[in-house]
Amino acid sequence: MQKWNWNKFLGCGLVLFSLTAQAEPKAFRLSLFHEPTSINPQLSATSGDSYLMQSLFRNLFWYDNQRGLIPDLAEKCERKKNTLKCWIKSDRNWSDGTPITAEDFVRSYRNLVDPAVNAPRAFWLFPVKNAEKIKLGKLKPADLGVKALDKKILQFEFETGGAEFESSLVPGVLSPVPVADFKGSWEVIPSSGPYKISKFIKGEKFVLSPTLNKSQPAVEFYFIADESMAFQMYQNKKLDFLRRIPTSFAPKYENTPEFFMYEAFRFDFYGMSLQIPDKERKALAHGLNYTDLQKFLFSKGKHGCVGVPISWYSADPEKEMCYDFQVGKQRKFHFPKDMTLLFSSLGGEDHRRVSEWIQMEWKKNLDLDIQIRSLENPILIEKLRNEKWWLFRKGISVGRPTCLAVLEIFASDKHPDNYWKKVVPGIPELAKSWKSSWTESQKQKKCQSGLRMIMDEYRLIPTGRYSLTGLASTGFTGWKINSLNQLDLGGLTAK
Repeated sequence: MQKWNWNKFLGCGLVLFSLTAQAEPKAFRLSLFHEPTSINPQLSATSGDSYLMQSLFRNLFWYDNQRGLIPDLAEKCERKKNTLKCWIKSDRNWSDGTPITAEDFVRSYRNLVDPAVNAPRAFWLFPVKNAEKIKLGKLKPADLGVKALDKKILQFEFETGGAEFESSLVPGVLSPVPVADFKGSWEVIPSSGPYKISKFIKGEKFVLSPTLNKSQPAVEFYFIADESMAFQMYQNKKLDFLRRIPTSFAPKYENTPEFFMYEAFRFDFYGMSLQIPDKERKALAHGLNYTDLQKFLFSKGKHGCVGVPISWYSADPEKEMCYDFQVGKQRKFHFPKDMTLLFSSLGGEDHRRVSEWIQMEWKKNLDLDIQIRSLENPILIEKLRNEKWWLFRKGISVGRPTCLAVLEIFASDKHPDNYWKKVVPGIPELAKSWKSSWTESQKQKKCQSGLRMIMDEYRLIPTGRYSLTGLASTGFTGWKINSLNQLDLGGLTAK
């Protein structure tokens, strides 16, 4: 067993510790940035806990980078007009042996849109009939357009067709949950994934044991807020997996068998307040020499360009969907005073380095002085949603493998990731007209048109296609990561 020595420094928010004994053999050890307040996937507001949630709770589909949507809990799904019917696999059970039924989904979805629950991602269910009205308190959860036709057949009814709704049946947010109340001992809550919680030590870790294949190794999730501490633990063989490493270390490891890198479906950007005048926002977007930025970031994408996958476009986005460096030094700009750029401490070294670079670039090219400030992620989100701000850095895990998921952010002033609380003109109409029946070519053209509308408004500076780099011990195989940044441990094997 492990024995931990703890020293907590509350002033700086770091937890430092050391291992005085080796971990139990064959445990796959990785980290979370913080201790979750709940393991209910419906209440998850960020992607930070997704690796844990994906190990515990699964959805009807899984996204495979090569094959696209593939059945997970579902045997198959079929569309007919404004309905979607899904057959749940007959052999899938909760970890306590109870069969997973269509009623589990119905109960979970009604709970998700219940305004009393205040689930942050309930809007993913809004294409379903009455979902948005229930969330607004106009109807009761029982009025939701989802029903169990029998124990293993689930049917969705949509308001207007539910374009690409199947992609919403991948993220953990819409996974069925076994109970309505997640209070009490987490160890006794049944799971639907390849693992269940066997032990929870507050302030330290979760220990997971396999449910579907008992020969699989145990998994341990440690709570490590400091990225450099996690990196040091990996180097000292106290962790077996790092979901992210600072880009400054990537060149050292990129030719080793431990290194992995993949392009993620993310929409990352530097946001600009709409209170900054139009001309000045445009100057900020074009006042950065993006070529220089490429020199010290380990990334395959070009910065200043929209960062969603190239396959979503009808043209080369690094030619058509980018801001370039073009400062008209003769022009006079009138920037607001005391502008501060906010970014999340979860971004680690990379976010700070880029923010410092932006600060220097705008001083050099626009004679603009700004401050930069790092905040804990929950504090940053709260400030963006409820207080005045000028500039911020934000990464958004799209969650669904479709351009529509990005456009929807700017189609509603109530979307939780629309921090401007204002729609981009033309986007609501485009999102509403989106059709599952469009060909890929039609979707690409519509996607490019919508993203062009966003770029032309100059409310954000995109950071380019996002590549995640990490390290994994060669002592384990069988784990998989997809472009939605979901970790599948269903095939995990210890060598």
